[in-house]
Amino acid sequence: MTAYIIAGSLAFAAASIPAPPTPMIRFVGTINNVTDGDTLTLSTDVSMKIRLIDCWAPERYTEQGKRSTANLIRLTSRNQRCIVEVPLHDDLGKCTSLGRILGRVYVEGQDADLSTLQVQGGFATRGKRE
Repeated sequence: MTAYIIAGSLAFAAASIPAPPTPMIRFVGTINNVTDGDTLTLSTDVSMKIRLIDCWAPERYTEQGKRSTANLIRLTSRNQRCIVEVPLHDDLGKCTSLGRILGRVYVEGQDADLSTLQVQGGFATRGKRE
């Protein structure tokens, strides 16, 4: 069943209305250290771990994990400024994972966020591996 919205004399399907953007926090930080292929530590006024969204890298003790971690190190540098986007949810549990804040990290000179670059390079996948 399609819902219709009546606005004046115009009727249109609700499906054609774009979804509102996801609320998020955006801030500038400085990269301190890469933990593995999908986690890094950065600081603003405080230090925090960021778990990259849509980026599942092998654990760092595996050969693939070592390559993934090395690639994230290659894509970043210590003390590099970055922009972090943290999507907000009604459920705070959806904003964190194992004490890490879930977010997207953009660094200067890169064409995309770090999650996308790790996946495009074959160093991670968008979804969790079983």
